[in-house]
Amino acid sequence: MCHQGRHYQFLDVPPESFAGFKSAFAKGRYFNDHIRNRFAFRLVT
Repeated sequence: MCHQGRHYQFLDVPPESFAGFKSAFAKGRYFNDHIRNRFAFRLVT
């Protein structure tokens, strides 16, 4: 995921959640509703 030029890696996201994100029409909304604040992450760059 990228935010303001920074890239983040989200950890232990289940395959079905990632598949849902990839197929979502509104990726930002899916991310906010299903991934953000639910999984650990780390700054990559």
